[in-house]
Amino acid sequence: MLSALPSYIMQTNLIPRRVCDDLDKLNRSFLWGHSDGSRRIHLVNWNDVCRPKLHGGLGLRHSRNTNTTYMMKLGWGLIVDKDSLWAQVVRNKYKCGNDLLPIVKRRHSESNVWKGIRKGWDSLHNNIIWRPGNGKTINIWHDNWLPGLGVLKDVTSIPLNGVDTSLSLEYLVDNNGIGIKTSWISTFLQTLRIGF
Repeated sequence: MLSALPSYIMQTNLIPRRVCDDLDKLNRSFLWGHSDGSRRIHLVNWNDVCRPKLHGGLGLRHSRNTNTTYMMKLGWGLIVDKDSLWAQVVRNKYKCGNDLLPIVKRRHSESNVWKGIRKGWDSLHNNIIWRPGNGKTINIWHDNWLPGLGVLKDVTSIPLNGVDTSLSLEYLVDNNGIGIKTSWISTFLQTLRIGF
């Protein structure tokens, strides 16, 4: 019950670290039966208590992680609900652009909501994987479209000087639309740091 109450505020606001730590402290005190005059021994590590029930914990959550997760959910809403009123307002106010993936960076006089979205953005962005479809909207070098590999510009062994980094995935598809051009595959494999 105690951990459920602040979740309403956490869904739309970035809560300061100190407040999150105080919320966790209140939860611990409640769980271990602390009162004003007495303290009881903590029988189990708090991290163990916060594990999922399937892994032997009580399923409680750290307040910081919960808040960051909610902020990532807001960021996800900017992507999937791009045409909703709130997403349009946020995208216009913070000049995020009209692309599917908004440009999320620090802005002058930003709101608490925007700070929260920025905090969770890197984790969210690094875990988004594209489904290619026709490949017109996927950038070969800057979008995460290969599961398990990540963004291609980060796994190349040579600098991308002279390489057209604005190419879309559509460029790689052969004429019949079924496979990838074999000439590009051999060139690409030579630039990777990983071995095949």
